[in-house]
Amino acid sequence: MGSVAIKLDQATYDTFNELAEAKGMSVSDYLALVARDGLRAHMIRETNSAYERLAGDPTAWADLQAERAVWDGALLDGLAES
Repeated sequence: MGSVAIKLDQATYDTFNELAEAKGMSVSDYLALVARDGLRAHMIRETNSAYERLAGDPTAWADLQAERAVWDGALLDGLAES
């Protein structure tokens, strides 16, 4: 994997360095963790927003519920629920 340099002011770098040290990580690894966590949080917000829009459309919401009902039956695969 390649690397790139980014410019941070000293105070920001010091903050990331302190946080990284507290986790026993390098600053680079800590920044990667922060980026992944930020992406995950963004995806969750976007998913929640999409479901809110879907729930605002009664026809689309009913279609989703009907599709879920079909898949719920497939999950059991003929086995008794435990």
